[in-house]
Amino acid sequence: MPPIKHILVIVDPTSEVQHCVEKGASLARACGAELELFVCDYESGLLVSSGLPDDVVQSALQQRRLQLGEQLRLLAEPLRRDGLQVHTDCSFHERL
Repeated sequence: MPPIKHILVIVDPTSEVQHCVEKGASLARACGAELELFVCDYESGLLVSSGLPDDVVQSALQQRRLQLGEQLRLLAEPLRRDGLQVHTDCSFHERL
C-alpha cells in the first residue's frame, strides 16, 4: 500500500468544536502527511438567482470567504506551529 501523503478534513463552519481536525492532525503526524482543511459553505441568499444584484452577491461571497478563511487560519495556525504542513481552502456549493 502506498504511503499516505495527504489527509483531507472537512470543517463544519457551524461548529465551535472541530474533533475531525484533531483526528486529522493526529493521522497526519503519524503518517508524516500534509493536512488540508476544507470548508464547503452554502447560503441560498448568496446566489445570483436570489434576485440580488450581482455586485451585492459577489461582495457578500467575498466577505463570507474572508470569514471562512479566518476560521480556517485559526484552526491551522497551532497545527503549523507544531510542525504540520497545513493547507486551507473553501468553496461555495449546495452539496459538499
